[in-house]
Amino acid sequence: MLCTTQEVADALRVTPATIYRMMSDGRIPQDYITKMGKGGKEWRFNLEGIERHLLAQYADVPRNP
Repeated sequence: MLCTTQEVADALRVTPATIYRMMSDGRIPQDYITKMGKGGKEWRFNLEGIERHLLAQYADVPRNP
C-alpha cells in the first residue's frame, strides 16, 4: 500500500520533516519511495517496506529500560 508523507510520519510517530530528513540521509531507501501526481510532485511511500527496513537496521539497538 502506498502512503502519503503524513501517513508515514504518523505510523512512525515522527514529523513529516523527519521523514524528509530520513529520505535525504538514506535512512529511508529510494526503493520505498515514488513520486506521483501531476508533474511528479507528490511523494508516496511503501510503509510496509520502510517498517521492515527500519526494524532490520535497528533491531540490535538496545532500548532504555
